[in-house]
Amino acid sequence: MEDETIYQSGPDHNLLGITDLTAINVEEAKGIAKAEVYLFTKHDLDEQINISLLLKLHHMAFGHLYEWAGQWRKVQVIFGNITPPASKNVLHLLYQFLDNLNFKIGIIRTEGDLVETLAYAHYQFIYIHPFMNGNGRMSRLITNLVALKQGYAPVLLGHRRGINRPLYIAAMRAADEGNMEPLKNLIREDLHLLECGFDQRSDYRDDLCAGDVLRFEGHVGVN
Repeated sequence: MEDETIYQSGPDHNLLGITDLTAINVEEAKGIAKAEVYLFTKHDLDEQINISLLLKLHHMAFGHLYEWAGQWRKVQVIFGNITPPASKNVLHLLYQFLDNLNFKIGIIRTEGDLVETLAYAHYQFIYIHPFMNGNGRMSRLITNLVALKQGYAPVLLGHRRGINRPLYIAAMRAADEGNMEPLKNLIREDLHLLECGFDQRSDYRDDLCAGDVLRFEGHVGVN
């Protein structure tokens, strides 16, 4: 499974009237960067991940572009050999996913536990495909939120022009067949602790860990 749906909002569907697909991609990536910085600097990392947060992040990332931002998909999507769950089952599956994810986060004791949880978060969200589009980017947001909760820097997975993109696609396809090891290996290779002491309670948290924030902000336009 790759992190795309077969649905693509063409130029006629965006709220800004952009006619260039590359420009649309840049706007989408800017929105994701905004949501990432929010998670890094404003969101309470002690809170469990919930439905409201997912909707908020999706709208924050795509609301300036699409009317459907922050709304669950209402149609069936198919990509490759994978058919995600029917739209009527999305909300129920998301609640199950979040229950499992928050439980897994709560029992993380080792880096191996974290890698397994990150792989679960990333793949399972994309499989459910709750939104019309932007599921791959949202999955990376959730993956990185889990990493941040454990004091780790964002994990760079599957950037469209990144050198590891073919490896990422191969790993996701292996996960489709039930083999999560390639995806876990990619995560393990990129996983590292934050480069500075991170304390969200600090009045200066917007300036903390700037290098780690820029680590994903710098990929605007290529996600």
